[in-house]
Amino acid sequence: MVYGDSNIQAEFSGTALTYPAQLAHYLNKNGISNVEVINAGVVGFGPDQSLIRFAKELDTYKPNLVIFHIYADNDFGDIIRNRLFSLGADGNLLP
Repeated sequence: MVYGDSNIQAEFSGTALTYPAQLAHYLNKNGISNVEVINAGVVGFGPDQSLIRFAKELDTYKPNLVIFHIYADNDFGDIIRNRLFSLGADGNLLP
């Protein structure tokens, strides 16, 4: 599963041109043929929102591998702006 924002969802691109579809094609071309790559990108999401979505979908999809795409130009600002998580005294994430 590939989580991220508009760069992953790529709503204005043909499905075959999205990063998840290209990844599936590359894996198939290189001998990994029994694979499904799920596009879990959502326009406007930051990594914090992707993490919340991932936690909700983990038991449903049971992915073998998860990729979190972070766009350095604006995703780090989302974390500060949204304040969906903070760090506890022990360094763990808190809602």
